[in-house]
Amino acid sequence: MRRGSLPIARHLFAPLLLLAACCQFAWAAPYEIQNDIEQIIRDGQVGATEISVTVLDPVTGDMLAAVDDDRRMIPASNMKLLTSGATLITLGADFNFRTVVAWLPGDGGGKLVVRGDGDPAFGDPELLLEQDLGIEDFLGAIVEAVKAEGITEIGELVIDDRIFDDERIHASWPLDQLNRWYCAEVSGLNFHTNIINVFARPGEAGRPPAITLEPSAPWLNIVNGARSVTKGSHTAWVARDLKSNRMTLKGDIRWASDPVEVAVHDPAMFFAEVLAHRLGSAGVRPRHIRRAEPGDILPSGRPVLVIETPLEVVMRRCNFDSYNLYAEAMLKRIGFAVTGMPGSWRNGAAVVRLVMLEHLGASTSDEIVVADGSGMSRENRVTTRMLARWLKVLLEQDPAVRDAFIESLATTGRDGTLRKRFREVDLDNDIHAKTGYLTGVTALSGYLVQPGTQRTVIFSIVTNNKPSRVPLANVRLTEERIVKRVDRWLNGE
Repeated sequence: MRRGSLPIARHLFAPLLLLAACCQFAWAAPYEIQNDIEQIIRDGQVGATEISVTVLDPVTGDMLAAVDDDRRMIPASNMKLLTSGATLITLGADFNFRTVVAWLPGDGGGKLVVRGDGDPAFGDPELLLEQDLGIEDFLGAIVEAVKAEGITEIGELVIDDRIFDDERIHASWPLDQLNRWYCAEVSGLNFHTNIINVFARPGEAGRPPAITLEPSAPWLNIVNGARSVTKGSHTAWVARDLKSNRMTLKGDIRWASDPVEVAVHDPAMFFAEVLAHRLGSAGVRPRHIRRAEPGDILPSGRPVLVIETPLEVVMRRCNFDSYNLYAEAMLKRIGFAVTGMPGSWRNGAAVVRLVMLEHLGASTSDEIVVADGSGMSRENRVTTRMLARWLKVLLEQDPAVRDAFIESLATTGRDGTLRKRFREVDLDNDIHAKTGYLTGVTALSGYLVQPGTQRTVIFSIVTNNKPSRVPLANVRLTEERIVKRVDRWLNGE
C-alpha cells in the first residue's frame, strides 16, 4: 500500500545505543526466547511454509533468536530496507532530487528543456494532495513560470531523462502485471507516479460509460469496451498495450467509483505531451517535442523553474507507503551518483552490494542477490541475519541518517503498511517496521523501541513458499506472535 502518507513526524530519536547501554534490565535468557519462537512457529498452522527469523540485540550484538537465519529468502518489499538505507548512506540525508525547467534562447523559438533527476515524486498526486493541490495546479505552475519569463514562442520542448538508462521495465517483473501501478516504468523523468487514472461513469443501461482521464490526455486512444449496468457487480478494468499507451476499458460499470490506475508507457514522453498540451492551451505550444539524444550537448540555459524533493520525502513513500517506483528510482539514482553513468538496475544493484560489503563485511556477499530495488522481482535474495545486521548498522549512523531511516518506517495506529496489522496482538512497545508481500512470500522486519528508555531490539521475519492451502492470515498472525514474544523480551519477560 502507499495511500495516505502523513507528514514525517519530527520526534527525536535519542542515541539509542548509548542510552540503552546505561540501563540495567533482567532480560530473559536467549534460549528462552529461541524456544518460544520455535514453538510459535510449530503452533502457527503454516504447513510447509519456509520461515526464517532473526532477533538481534543492537547493544550487545547478541543473536537472541535464529531460525534458519542463513537461508537466502525472497524478501519481497523488505528489499526496500536495503535500497533506502544504501541511498541514505550514499547520497546523504540532506540530498534533494532536483528537476529543472530551463530556457535556451535561439533561432526558431528556442528550446524549453526539462532535465529529469529521476525524482519519483515529480507530480505525485498523493504528495500534491497533502498540499491541497491537484495535478492541474502542478502543471499550471510550470506553464505560469514559462509565461513569467516572457516566453511567447517555443521551437522545441526537449525532455532530458538521460540520468537513467532506457530500460524502464525490469526483465523479471511479471508480464501480466506490467500495466499495474506497482509495476510502473522507471524513468529519468517520472511524472504522476507514471500512472494515469481512468474514471468510468455509467450511462444508460447497456450503453458505453463515459470515460475521464487524470491527468487529462485527450490525444490518447482509449477504446471503450465496457458497458453500463444497473445490477450485478462493478468490474471496471483497463488493458494497455505493453509498447504504447493504447488502452481498452472493459467490464461492467455500475457506478462511478475510484479510478483504475494504469501504468503509462514511456512516462517522460507522456509528460512531454501533457506539458505541451497545457502550454498550447496557454498560447505557447511547442512546435516540436523530442527526447534528448545520448550525444546531445544542452547548455544549462536560464532556469525557469526548479522543483526539488527532499530525500526524506522519497524515503517515506518508499518505506511507509511501500511504493515500488520510489525504491527503483533510488536504486538507479545511486547507480548514477557513484558511477557517473546513466543509472540502471545493474549499476544501482552494484552500489547496494558495495555498501553492504563495506558495512557488513565480505562474508555477506553470499547472503544477498540484488535484482531490483523494490522487491518486485522474485530473483532477489537475502538472509534475515543480514537484514537484522543491516538494521543495526543504520542505528549506528549519524543522527540525520538514522532518524531519516527510522522515521520512514511504518508504525501501528497510523496509515501505511502496518495499519491493518497487530489487531489480534497488542504490543507494549513502539514498532517501526517494513512489511513485504508477494504470492507465497511475506516479510516483516524492523525495530521495537521501549518508549521510556529507548531500549531497542531488532527483528527480521521472512517466509517463502507458502502452500496455497495455508491461509495468508495464519502466516501473518505467526509473524505477529513472534514480534509479540520479542516485545515481551524487551519488557524483561
